Amino acid sequence: MDLDPNDAELRYKYAMTLTDSAAQIMVLTQVLTLNPRYARAHFALGMLLVSTGKSEEGIKELQSAVELAPPEEAEAYTRRLVYILNDKGRADEAQRMQEELRKRTSHEH
Repeated sequence: MDLDPNDAELRYKYAMTLTDSAAQIMVLTQVLTLNPRYARAHFALGMLLVSTGKSEEGIKELQSAVELAPPEEAEAYTRRLVYILNDKGRADEAQRMQEELRKRTSHEH
């Protein structure tokens, strides 16, 4: 597939069609080089890294996704990150994330 080398959205969509984790990670890394503020790409990369055993790197990407995403996406990303932090034995950090989420969602409603 020929891709416009500067089209982050198209590259992201292409990455989501790949079945090989290493290839997806490579393409998502390219996406984030083109657009470092692309929250969905940070989230996808974070989930891939966690699922391939690179939890610390993945958690950092998920945290970036939470910070960059619009409120409705950030809420979903935070819930997933909290689950992963708890799963990795980082309950204190997960609890802080949950409290931040509660504060954010109570201000919006």
